[in-house]
Amino acid sequence: MGKAVDLEPKEYLGYRGWCRYSFFLDYQGAIDDLERLESLIGFETGYSAEGDYHLQVARALCYKGLGNKEKAISILEEYFEKSNGDARLYNFLHLGVLYLETGQIAKAKACMEKQLAVNAPAEAHYYMALIHKAENDNKAAKAQLQLAKTQYDAGLRMRHDYTHHMDKIYLVQINALLESDF
Repeated sequence: MGKAVDLEPKEYLGYRGWCRYSFFLDYQGAIDDLERLESLIGFETGYSAEGDYHLQVARALCYKGLGNKEKAISILEEYFEKSNGDARLYNFLHLGVLYLETGQIAKAKACMEKQLAVNAPAEAHYYMALIHKAENDNKAAKAQLQLAKTQYDAGLRMRHDYTHHMDKIYLVQINALLESDF
């Protein structure tokens, strides 16, 4: 892959960057590739190999993976602005989780509502439950957790055949929150 990038960087930097993020969790290596690609062709860097993610979203997730959530939010906000709110599979979910993790509850809720309107995996309901919990609305939180469990059991959750999505949740997390005292 390195040789292909050396010979045709515009063609292969995006793919290598995606692979570094997706398969190896090499966040810094992925950022280096994706930012180099952006310097060569501009903001429109294209999509992941399977088309689920724009590479700008992947770059933002890499910054999150390195702990720089504010940078990740900035990239995603810019991406949404430039893409007219691209609602691909999990875009709103990722931004909503970042807002939630940084204490921006109103923004987190707005993103999760958008996510639920376009694609409602178990994760979106789970994170909406956490948002309701942060708002001290335990009844709504429990209802969202029940929806999360229903969606999860029905197979409506983040999945990929070969990798693990960032912000993915598992049934054990749903059950633990359901069994906890709010």
